[in-house]
Amino acid sequence: MKFRTLKLVLPAACALAIPFQSNALHYNHLGYESIGPKSFVVESSSPITRTSFDIVDTHGNSAYSGTLENNVSVDEWPGRYFRKGIFSDLCEPGIYHIECGGEQSAEFRIRDNVLFETTAQANVDFFRGMRNTFDDRSVPFFNDNASPRDVHGGWNDATGDMGKYLSHLAFSNYMTPQQIPMVVWSLLRSWELNKNDFDNSILSEAAYGADYLLRILDPDGYFYMIIFDRWGWDINREICTWKYNPDPSIPEYNWSGFKTNDWHAAFREGGGMAIAALAKAAALEIDGEYSSDDYLVGAEKAYAHLKDNNLSYCDNGEENIIDDYCALMAATELYKATGDGSYKIDARGRADNLVARLSDEGWFRSDSQGRRPYYHAAEEGLPVIALIEFLTIDTSKKDAIHALLQKSIDWYLKITHESANPFNYVKLQYAHYNGSTGSGNNLAAGKPSEASSSQLPNLPQNAFDSDAVNSRWSSGEPFDSPDYSAWLQVDLESACEIQTVILRWEAAYGTEYRVQLSTDGTTWDDTYHETAGDGGVDIITIDPPRQARYVRMYGRQKSYLWGGYSLYEFEVYGEFTGAVEFTTSFFQPHVNETGYWWQGENARIASLSAAFMSSARALDSSFQISITDSVSDLALSQFNWILGGNPFDVCMMYGFGNNNYPHYAGKPGYAISNVEGGICNGITSDTMGGGDIAWMPWEESNSENWRWVEQWLPHNAWYLLAVSTLNHILNTAPLAAQHGKPVAFFGSGMAIHSNDNGHLVLDPAGDHIRQNGTITVHDTRGRLVLRQTADGEKTSLSLAGHSKGLYVISYTASKQKTIRKTYNYNH
Repeated sequence: MKFRTLKLVLPAACALAIPFQSNALHYNHLGYESIGPKSFVVESSSPITRTSFDIVDTHGNSAYSGTLENNVSVDEWPGRYFRKGIFSDLCEPGIYHIECGGEQSAEFRIRDNVLFETTAQANVDFFRGMRNTFDDRSVPFFNDNASPRDVHGGWNDATGDMGKYLSHLAFSNYMTPQQIPMVVWSLLRSWELNKNDFDNSILSEAAYGADYLLRILDPDGYFYMIIFDRWGWDINREICTWKYNPDPSIPEYNWSGFKTNDWHAAFREGGGMAIAALAKAAALEIDGEYSSDDYLVGAEKAYAHLKDNNLSYCDNGEENIIDDYCALMAATELYKATGDGSYKIDARGRADNLVARLSDEGWFRSDSQGRRPYYHAAEEGLPVIALIEFLTIDTSKKDAIHALLQKSIDWYLKITHESANPFNYVKLQYAHYNGSTGSGNNLAAGKPSEASSSQLPNLPQNAFDSDAVNSRWSSGEPFDSPDYSAWLQVDLESACEIQTVILRWEAAYGTEYRVQLSTDGTTWDDTYHETAGDGGVDIITIDPPRQARYVRMYGRQKSYLWGGYSLYEFEVYGEFTGAVEFTTSFFQPHVNETGYWWQGENARIASLSAAFMSSARALDSSFQISITDSVSDLALSQFNWILGGNPFDVCMMYGFGNNNYPHYAGKPGYAISNVEGGICNGITSDTMGGGDIAWMPWEESNSENWRWVEQWLPHNAWYLLAVSTLNHILNTAPLAAQHGKPVAFFGSGMAIHSNDNGHLVLDPAGDHIRQNGTITVHDTRGRLVLRQTADGEKTSLSLAGHSKGLYVISYTASKQKTIRKTYNYNH
């Protein structure tokens, strides 16, 4: 998924346009839960005049008629108009299609547990299809003479990458994703939530992954981060890690796969989640090639090692939010497996750290200064999941964590709904800077720029687009004499401490030029004066570092008589020191700590869906999916997006839905075909400026399409956990009953049945519920049907005059919180 060949970037005019139809219908191709939010979106390139729609059954009858919401347009997605149709009140199981304005959708289902029962096992099977088949029984270390290691097993990271990762992007410090360890933990947690709904293949797959984690545990107690062959371009697979390193002395296709020997995995680099996965396998008494006892020994050994050495493994020598939530998961699972109180103490400390990282508004701070808000393309829901897991071993922080969960939910609801968002796609917040100093941290990338002159099409912004091969800035005519002057400058948008400037010249270079700094863009100070420039790459160290917001190259003499000055890239490195501007966005910003890595975010939105549902259940043990609940709507909308309800009508789970994605090209003879059930990277912002919305804009053979269509382990790991969480909530919510028969107790002792007169009888069983209280009944639109007092004895409720269907019955006792149950009234 990170493979880059010699760049085959097409000019904008050659990019494949992705058309969208007039009045196109966007909906979940697979279906909707019987009790739950249901919606679709109509899209057109002009305002939509149609106002009504019908949901039609297989007999051609309208099962539901509705009115479309008003036209909206999304600021970031120009030329598109949307109207939303909501049909949440339709709860009757069946097969349906949408008819609207002459358009008709394909069929989809409404029924209980439809998403889990349709997709969960396919997710498990996907991992089996991704098993790595390289021998890997004698893999050497990169640039090290240590004896090779047996590291066979594990899963291919992606369909274009047969490397094996605990994590990658370690050099970025804030973008590291949990990869193979998250798969193992997700498999085990999903089974734990739904033990009766999976066959044994989910446990055997988890054991297969746990076995691999033990093999990559060094005798000294640390995990090997990556087994890597540079996406098939190297003959040898090696134990290593890699970074983005756009050094002109190495081939461009190696920039994002530059190997290093920093293979020791910190908590945030997969080590923490590897410990958590092994400890969970031990606690659940899972056995593979190794025993559950072996898993526990390995987990405890690795945890002890990281407690002493984690800082030395972090690329910038500092822990951040990812260390906190990964170490919290590790300590929590170790306590569950051992009962050792020292792990609970450690977990409590990490939980305190996470609580302290939450801002007053409800977003997490990634760093200790609070300058880098937490956003993550693969696991943005994991901090909340970690805190909820911690509550299962320690309730001493319950009030603080519950306040955090509610504040976090409210924050995401706020930023998601603050502007038009017809698909209810959960948005993120990022800062206008790249974080702390580190490899790939070009502070000038994507920033506003201007020049004294330009020669079309080589505009100023081309020197700040992180592409040092295909685009450039060149100064404009007239080129009268060798002492022709011109300048190019960048606005870093905040005060910075400038440490290094890199100029990557084209053939037209400056033989004499100055690097100038300014705090206001008006008064310039000469920081560096070159009088014998020879082109190529000039790396200018500013010692001591200088404070500035603006940086300028001022050319005084040029190399070509009949040309100007031309720069492929103008880079600035250092530390931001001024105020930070925050922006909310649909998609991950292209300018980030990695220097190049942005992709579709199906893992991210699935992780947040799991976090929202888990938070709601943690806050209220009686929470169930509801057609009127904003959290339910936000959580299930992310499933809709992945499964077809998006502007490109693509179902991003392969082998399902009506419109799938092509195979990822990758290196010829190396990339594998799509695996059924696999989820691809997904939809992003556009390829140039990071705005708008994009889906596979290049030719199918172009390797840049990894950003959209490549299948990657974390997408399935998080989708499986999300759909398993949904299934667990649905199955532990009250069950509907047939006329004349009692239903399962709800709360802890209240049963409902209907008698021959069509009355509902609520029958309390248990002293704790034999209290005075109030009973209310709502229909599926949330409208109050009746309210009645209760005295702790059997209570008869009459629904005479009301239609058959589903109702939500609530009982609020004077000394107990409200308990609810869904009831199917069929009299």
